[in-house]
Amino acid sequence: MARVPIFRASISRSLPIFLPNLSSSNRNSILKKNKLLCYAASSETKTIRSEVSFCIGTYLIPHPKKVERGGEDAFFVSDYNGGVIAVADGVSGWAEQNIDPSLFPQELMANASCLVGDEEVNYDPRILIRKAHAATSSVGSATV
Repeated sequence: MARVPIFRASISRSLPIFLPNLSSSNRNSILKKNKLLCYAASSETKTIRSEVSFCIGTYLIPHPKKVERGGEDAFFVSDYNGGVIAVADGVSGWAEQNIDPSLFPQELMANASCLVGDEEVNYDPRILIRKAHAATSSVGSATV
């Protein structure tokens, strides 16, 4: 059974700032003057172009009663082609049927992480989750 690691990632792909009421020369002037800082971790600071960017830091903090199992949720973060973030919120009701509710979301996210560069996925999150679900053998459910 694959386990999804907990880690931090920084996505550096940038998108232009939308400034609809400014002429292009004024917009370019503002963008050149401003520099944005992206904090990926307390020890790591990046200066990026004066465009909008997205940085992410992740923590998985389980409910105090579920700490022994590590919680019932899973996620992955990838910098593939601009970035992908996915979270699977495991359904605790499966525990009533003696099924570990953490296994399904962990396997689902591990499979999605492996499939993110698949040609058939073609940047479509619905296809990514469908293919990850088809590759998941654990019993359970999750909100993605």
